[in-house]
Amino acid sequence: MHGGSRDIGEFAAFAATLADAYAAGQRMVWVDGPMTLSSNQTLGSATDPMVVIANGAVTLTGPLQLNGMLVALGDLGWTNNSGMPSRVQGMV
Repeated sequence: MHGGSRDIGEFAAFAATLADAYAAGQRMVWVDGPMTLSSNQTLGSATDPMVVIANGAVTLTGPLQLNGMLVALGDLGWTNNSGMPSRVQGMV
């Protein structure tokens, strides 16, 4: 784990936890294990991006908006049946 990152562990409500970490000034977050995000959440901005690194599989369901970078050290799946837009401005 990078010295400037925050380990948020394995939480059920990752989207809220990631948003809380971002609001607290964390721009690089390490998730120790698999991660599922199923929320209409915006993480990061074009001028202040967020880096999320998951040490496991990542499953995204729903209209997530991410400005920054998402690293999955496992499988990555993304489905969105909500009719709302999903977007990554950056890198997966």
